[in-house]
Amino acid sequence: MRTLAISLGVGVLAAGCAQTPKIEVSSSGAGPDKAATFRFAAAANETPVGPLLQPQIETRLAALGYRRAEADARYVVETAVTARPLTVGAYVKTPDAWLDPPRLRGPKKAGLCQVSVRFVDARSGAEAYRVSVLQRRTKAGCAVQDPSLADAALTQIPLPVSPQKPEKSGG
Repeated sequence: MRTLAISLGVGVLAAGCAQTPKIEVSSSGAGPDKAATFRFAAAANETPVGPLLQPQIETRLAALGYRRAEADARYVVETAVTARPLTVGAYVKTPDAWLDPPRLRGPKKAGLCQVSVRFVDARSGAEAYRVSVLQRRTKAGCAVQDPSLADAALTQIPLPVSPQKPEKSGG
């Protein structure tokens, strides 16, 4: 799994200090074939987010050399958006643990926004690539209209491997 942390300036405060929420990007898989064709997966219950997110993703993919083709596409691209206030945690039953415990302190309107893009081989159904962008926001809502999330997810495919700190030998 590759992980990349990106800090983006999202505004200037009245005092002149820049606020820079951290965007965390992680990916898995070797990535789809270069210059391949794709189509978006048809969602059974389309949410209002889909139409907002897909044009941004299509623009980024076109910039990387991918081409949309509804018929005979090489890949099916699935998109998902998750938004929740930080006062609501994420919990899994097996193993019995918090993935992200609720935050009881901090800005009341703070929230989490996650955008995921998944490439599935249209012939075999195998996952070829998955990328996820996570941003903790100090304001309410998930700014899906903000192209920085799609840009961060699809800067390049696959994402470069982050440099790892050398492990200390016990020697």
